[in-house]
Amino acid sequence: MPAPPDTSGGKSTVQGVGSTNSYLRRYIACNIFNIVVVGDDDDGNGGTIDETQTTTLLDLVKKAKVGPKFLKYMRAQSIEEAGSLEAAVATIAFRDYRKAITTLAEQIAKAEASHANLP
Repeated sequence: MPAPPDTSGGKSTVQGVGSTNSYLRRYIACNIFNIVVVGDDDDGNGGTIDETQTTTLLDLVKKAKVGPKFLKYMRAQSIEEAGSLEAAVATIAFRDYRKAITTLAEQIAKAEASHANLP
């Protein structure tokens, strides 16, 4: 399995070759023996939100009356891709949970303010 030397983080050429070699050995062994690693590296994304967080966001999404645009903004799967609104909301990254809560709270506040200003 060929790969270029890993030059991230200011590694020297020799360190980059060693890093790539180590990386490839781990991944080739896992692929050959179908090894699933618990806590596999997710590039710092923290995985997706849990069931309780999904329920909280789903309730807020319904209250805010947002949908596809919100999911796209949160880089979640579309309803069509996920199969349902709940499944799509569940694909929101854990690291973005607070952002989702804040965004939905702002949308709800705007909607409530506009209804309060109606004659």
